[in-house]
Amino acid sequence: MKNKLFIYITSIISIITFSCKKYVETDLSANLVSSDKVFLESGTANSAIEGLYSYYPSTYSIQYFTFLGGISSDEMDYTGTGADLMQFVQHSVSTTNSTNESYLWTYPYQVVGYINQAIDGLNASTALTDSLKNSLLGESKFLRAWYYFNLVNYFGKIPLILNSQALNNTSIGNSDSATVYKQIISDLTEAQSNLYATYPGTSTFRIRGNKWAATNLLAKVYLYQKDYASAITEASKVIESGTYSLSDVKNAFINTSKETIWQSSTVYGYSSIGTNYRSATNDTTVIPPTFVVDSSLVKSFDTSDLRYKNWIDFTKYNGIKYYRNYKYKLKSATAGNEYNVVMRLAETYLIRAEAKLFSNDISGALADINMIRNRAGLSDFSSNNAADIFNEIVIERKKELFGEFSNRWFDLKRWGLVNSVIGALDPNWKSTAAWMPIPYNQIILNSNLTQNDGY
Repeated sequence: MKNKLFIYITSIISIITFSCKKYVETDLSANLVSSDKVFLESGTANSAIEGLYSYYPSTYSIQYFTFLGGISSDEMDYTGTGADLMQFVQHSVSTTNSTNESYLWTYPYQVVGYINQAIDGLNASTALTDSLKNSLLGESKFLRAWYYFNLVNYFGKIPLILNSQALNNTSIGNSDSATVYKQIISDLTEAQSNLYATYPGTSTFRIRGNKWAATNLLAKVYLYQKDYASAITEASKVIESGTYSLSDVKNAFINTSKETIWQSSTVYGYSSIGTNYRSATNDTTVIPPTFVVDSSLVKSFDTSDLRYKNWIDFTKYNGIKYYRNYKYKLKSATAGNEYNVVMRLAETYLIRAEAKLFSNDISGALADINMIRNRAGLSDFSSNNAADIFNEIVIERKKELFGEFSNRWFDLKRWGLVNSVIGALDPNWKSTAAWMPIPYNQIILNSNLTQNDGY
């Protein structure tokens, strides 16, 4: 996005803010459109929804939804010494951990609040065409579902806030995960029916939600809920849409990749996720980046695997070898060609492969697995043993999706493997550490919130 567009969108977003004890309420600038007029004109309504993607709590959530799950699992390591992040590495996150509170809780809920305001504004509007209103509602519901998907997978039981009136939300208690997932499915089903197959705005870069982005997330949700038939149906819609194709491995993360289903744009064309995976230069003898690839993951790759060759490099510093995530190539740029990839087709194939396996479609599961293996330059995996195929899916998801939106952390938990895998690495591991603590300050503000076990 151009700078002036970014500033304009940020201004629009400030119009639809909500207030509560946690946030500062400020007067609007006199030159901004008043909040009751935002959804009375197509231009400002569209910009308000577009702004939901680029508002600063959104951009921070996108980063930390990746980093914190990565260092909690066995795929990434943290090279710093910050106390807050070390607690994630050591699986000892405290109820007063400010990183947990700000980036995994407060910012996501702040964006959800804005989304709820937008949904109410759109529903109340009589000035917009039905097609535009429904499309913008679809985007809003898609985004809300995505935030709740991440929240429920980090915290388990969470407040399900659907009301835009802040005072009505200050006493809402935790909902169980089944209730949250039911709402996520409802939002995504509505989004799927309201959104177009084409992308809103600049479709080349796929930076806003469309029908297939909602469908892809719905497939993932069904997989997590073990509704395998529905996961197959929804994943197949995306794969067979003709909109996406697997890219060459080395180009999978450029912002024009045909593999991308949804990505978050950045002002200067370099990934705010990727910059934390890169050293100051690409020299192999420099200080390592903040987050590096765990050596055990690196060693699990066959050296002929194109992902190993194109997505991992290293640096040596003080005699220690650090492996760097090289999916994103740019540390910085002024007009780069990388954004933050949130969803891509490779995961869709792996979603369908797993769902087919648990639906006893062995040949179908193998076909989807081998789409990913062949793209990586590997030969077909062949077995009729369900356990072997499942193990291969576990391995392929780890190799394909490392450093992307806590997939490994969430996978270990939903598969029931987190205790055995993380417990083998951390002698102080406790099973209750699989869920992050509800921030202490939030429980003080809302006595109806209950803390997760173990904290």
